[in-house]
Amino acid sequence: MSQNRSVVLALFVSLMLGASSCSIKENAAKATENSGRAADNSARAADAAAASREEIANGRIAQRTSNASNSRRDAFNSMLEMKSFEMKLTEASKYVKAFEYQYWSGQRYDTPEYLDRLYHDAMKEFFRSVTEAYGDKSIVGEKISALSLDEIQKDKNLNILALAVSMHGLSNMQELVTIPKIKQEDIAVSMYELMKRALRKAEKVDKGELDYSELKEYESTVFYYRDTVIALMNARINMFLTMTLTKVSNIKKGKLEAIKLYTASSFDSNFTTLNLGEQKQVNKFVETAGKVVTFMQELGLGPEYDSTVHNLFLKMRYPNSDGAELKTLSIQGQTYHKEFLDQLEVMFKVGSEKLSAR
Repeated sequence: MSQNRSVVLALFVSLMLGASSCSIKENAAKATENSGRAADNSARAADAAAASREEIANGRIAQRTSNASNSRRDAFNSMLEMKSFEMKLTEASKYVKAFEYQYWSGQRYDTPEYLDRLYHDAMKEFFRSVTEAYGDKSIVGEKISALSLDEIQKDKNLNILALAVSMHGLSNMQELVTIPKIKQEDIAVSMYELMKRALRKAEKVDKGELDYSELKEYESTVFYYRDTVIALMNARINMFLTMTLTKVSNIKKGKLEAIKLYTASSFDSNFTTLNLGEQKQVNKFVETAGKVVTFMQELGLGPEYDSTVHNLFLKMRYPNSDGAELKTLSIQGQTYHKEFLDQLEVMFKVGSEKLSAR
């Protein structure tokens, strides 16, 4: 009887162990199945998140492109409508800062290749805009002077001069956000800087040091419009000198005063009567003009001065460095006056009391 009980117990234990084993296998299979489903769900969620990020990135670039285009169109049309140079310059500055490359971020799709394409698009549009701003006519070979007596011609001239003066503009986004973040100083470039880079490359092509096929697309565009670029550079020089004259002479005080200035054999510079802030700004005007002159001379491109503006500077008289008038100025005032003459030295021969042509 005891033996039978042992057999029964053994059978019972065997059955229980078999049932337990089946249960473990079933649970393991279910766990594997659930794990697979979780992995699939996780993968689908990751794909959905990636697709969402792609859509957001694409949407942001598309929106940026549209916003930049609209901003440029509004600013350019506003520039054409303005009458004063100051307001034309304000709108021209908005225009050059609204090119999409100014808002390139270096993130995701904003690759260096994409940036080069944005440069190319900007150059093509800018040169077409220059032609439009000059009454659908090329500026090559034209006298672009702010002192034109013909009001219709003067308005077109001021459009070009505003664009030429504003070419160095950088958006706050590019200057203060993008560049500090990606730490690539050579990425922060203005329309003016792009033109300078391309002109240097064009010179190498001319000398046989570089093959034309090695130029980037935007550089090829500048090469094509090189005569227009040179005209813009000359316009930039002449307008910064004109802006200087409006501060150191009476040329803006009315037509009668302007005529007196044109017909006089000489006139006294107003520089020492300006406040320090105005003196510093005038020196910036002259310095900027001088930098363009230096660049153009490096490439053997001129410059070509506005004859009226150039001749007015040759009429300008200023205090002798050893004279009593300068000694009455503050130390800062004396320093600024010396800087004024030092900057003019790039474009003129500076005598003791008068400039002469180089």
